[in-house]
Amino acid sequence: CYPAGTAVHVLGGDGLRQVMAAAGFTVADEEAKAVVVGLDPQLTYEKLKRAALLIRGGADFIATNQDMTIPVPEGLAPGAGSLVAALRASTEREPSVTIGKPGAPMFEAALRVVGKQPQHTLMLGDRLNPDIEGAAVLGLATALVLTGVSTRAEAEVAARPPDGVYDNLVALMSAWGSAL
Repeated sequence: CYPAGTAVHVLGGDGLRQVMAAAGFTVADEEAKAVVVGLDPQLTYEKLKRAALLIRGGADFIATNQDMTIPVPEGLAPGAGSLVAALRASTEREPSVTIGKPGAPMFEAALRVVGKQPQHTLMLGDRLNPDIEGAAVLGLATALVLTGVSTRAEAEVAARPPDGVYDNLVALMSAWGSAL
């Protein structure tokens, strides 16, 4: 919905800036049509403030994903969703679109690529939100693999429980066999 050359501000890492530039957008710090928010391992208050001011000034608010945490060797660290939450709180605005999980655009694009309908597709993930909840909203079957963030206990009480919970990919493959 944005033509090539549109000015966008990126609150995220160098990789996200490179992707936006490669897609034909002009990465800008001022007068941006949209603010695209991803994970920024070099986050500063000034960067967060700049993004908030642009959004408050009328720029569209776009999230790459809403993962509140990411697993790192030391445990769980803040994810891109934590930056989205900070901007949500400081601007009193919701993202107009979430490109990645749990937003529909990523799931819809994946379905187009594989040429399948939601009812014939299994989404597996290691998080209830956004992996499982995002897929369930679109009608995909879901499998939670317990090798990441969410636990079996959390799955048992989830508002949108997964269709199956598996200790690992070996257990998933064993259960689903040739259906995959």
